[in-house]
Amino acid sequence: MKLMQVVPPPMAATAQTLHASLGVGLASGALTLASGPLYAALGGAAFWAMAGLCAAAVPVAWRLRGVLARGPRPDQHGLH
Repeated sequence: MKLMQVVPPPMAATAQTLHASLGVGLASGALTLASGPLYAALGGAAFWAMAGLCAAAVPVAWRLRGVLARGPRPDQHGLH
């Protein structure tokens, strides 16, 4: 499998930090805070809200997979 660079090497640590803190951490924190009131209001049916979020993520992930498979655009200087 060919390794694709999405960010320039000097920015790798910054990109990983932003991804971990915003992409994963912020989303997990917000959903954790929302889960209590959601469960209080819906009980076990709150599962369907979680399932809906997962279903909504599938087309986003599919699109991202296609974008990453094509590689960077020619106008993105410094990326390999």
